[in-house]
Amino acid sequence: YSNISKNFNFFNIKWEFKIIYLVPLKALANEIVNKFNTSLKFLNIVVNEFSGDVNLSKEQIANTNLFIGIPEKWDLFTRKNEDIFVNLKLMIIDEVHLLNEDRGRVIECIVARTIRKSEFYQKFIRLVALSATLPNYWQVADFLRVKEGLFAFDASYRATPLTMKFFGVKDYKVPHEEYKEAENTVVYDQIIKYLRKNKQVLVFVHSRIETIHFAKEIYRLAETYGDLDYFRSTNLKNNKDYLKLSNQNLQELVPYGLGFHNAGVLRKDRNIIERLFSNKVINVLVSTSTLAWGVNLPAYCVIIKGVSFYDAEKGGNTDIGILDIQQMFGRAGRPQFDKKGVGMIVSPMGKVQDFVSLLKNQVDIESSLRKFLPDALNAEIAIGTVSNFDDALSWFKLTYLSIRLMGADKIENVSTVKGMITAALHVLNQTKLIRYVVKTGQVHCTELGRIASNYYMCYRTVCSFSEKLRENMGDEDF
Repeated sequence: YSNISKNFNFFNIKWEFKIIYLVPLKALANEIVNKFNTSLKFLNIVVNEFSGDVNLSKEQIANTNLFIGIPEKWDLFTRKNEDIFVNLKLMIIDEVHLLNEDRGRVIECIVARTIRKSEFYQKFIRLVALSATLPNYWQVADFLRVKEGLFAFDASYRATPLTMKFFGVKDYKVPHEEYKEAENTVVYDQIIKYLRKNKQVLVFVHSRIETIHFAKEIYRLAETYGDLDYFRSTNLKNNKDYLKLSNQNLQELVPYGLGFHNAGVLRKDRNIIERLFSNKVINVLVSTSTLAWGVNLPAYCVIIKGVSFYDAEKGGNTDIGILDIQQMFGRAGRPQFDKKGVGMIVSPMGKVQDFVSLLKNQVDIESSLRKFLPDALNAEIAIGTVSNFDDALSWFKLTYLSIRLMGADKIENVSTVKGMITAALHVLNQTKLIRYVVKTGQVHCTELGRIASNYYMCYRTVCSFSEKLRENMGDEDF
């Protein structure tokens, strides 16, 4: 590239093409923008972040060649700006196993819309999807219409072989405080074991506040047992980055080789912590799973502390998914330094066997579109992609849910699919987001439906607003 750039001035070129690179996290988008801005600058390719934190003007959108964004932002943007597909040449979907989560239905809608627009404009749009944890990859390939260029790399391709360990903590008839104390002790014992071997340890916990609490607990235990010397790094005196930290807790912990990382920490401090861990100034880092999905920060040993977290939507504790575990274990082992990596789970005794089975027999990823089908259909009707029942059926066949349903019994499931679409259209008709004429199969969007689509609102929410909002409401009514 450097030789080419000497002979040709790329800065005279104004590129027309558009590329969208979809990532699961806003924090990851920011990091990738910085990388691509550096590597593509000499080609005069304009890179911009396209997430909820960044609003680009029309001029900036027109001048941008490479958008790095989250699925929800791109979904909403393409509902209102279908002309973007005219110059769209490439869509990259990172961490495509996100399909397995509720947010996955957004990826299904984006891909289906892209394929439809590609056919409409008679323009080829290349789709590339990446994942490190995808058991039924061939079905995702069918969903993306992959004819050739399907690559699957099993564990034998891993640069550093992974050893998995499971530790069960007795939890029957034990008060919560006693269980947490036992769990902390088990994790601490493993941390000190690898520190004595001069290895780094990455501990994953399941809430932001726990990253701070457990990092402090490690310090307390190390002080109690006289182990602080194993934590301190000899690299500290050569690296004064930690003096720039603004977080007081981090200022206190880093000199002892300890740190924590979560999305609530300032970006400046997170960058410093990442550098300190990479340079072995920090030997033990406690983090939430955002580090597993985002920054590539490997360690010799990865410990997942506990297997359940509080889910606000479900109103209670739920177990972490197998894909999250695989993502976290993916950080174990540093190819340039280690010959192997170690990943371990510390959980209640009763759950050990369940997670061993899950990791041995990987479960196919599913679609979450079914329960969100009315919202997805309303968006396609609002933008004009779907104008009758047959259009809705054609659109549905482009989804990952269709691939999963048709995999088992095509004949039996055709009627199931038609029933699902009919039910979704009736729901939208009853809530007045669309007008559905059953005899002809025609569908028309109402003003309410356009509001729901343009403002990315659930049909139930916009229906509630429509029914309950009125003029001259008092505070109590509101």
